[in-house]
Amino acid sequence: MYVQKLDRVVIRVNKIEESIKILSELLNTRFDLAPPGTLLRGKPVKVAMSPLGVELIEGEPLGVRSVVLKVADLEVAKVEMKKRGFTPITEFQKGKLKELIYNLEDILGVPGRFVLAAYDVPYDAMIALSDKPT
Repeated sequence: MYVQKLDRVVIRVNKIEESIKILSELLNTRFDLAPPGTLLRGKPVKVAMSPLGVELIEGEPLGVRSVVLKVADLEVAKVEMKKRGFTPITEFQKGKLKELIYNLEDILGVPGRFVLAAYDVPYDAMIALSDKPT
């Protein structure tokens, strides 16, 4: 499995607007809010992403939710993970973004998600998530 880069870290927060303000100033970056109607497990959710790879999701449970690695070939990564005894808890696809989501507890014994992602657009999570052509 060829990991191209650490893609993003996903953090659940209480108040997304307040978190955006704090982290924008602290990290000297911007956050783009996902369009209204973004769903997580079928429920509307507020999501914001920065070009640095910090993604914020408003809601419980608070804390680091996921570590996302961009891989060159998702199918190769899936086979490699299976050889090591790991099965994804779910697979996700929206627009040009495809993800395999694993339980980090199964891999390292800590809460959270271990996500392998693949997309063929320049890094902009909003573009990868959209259904719009690039």
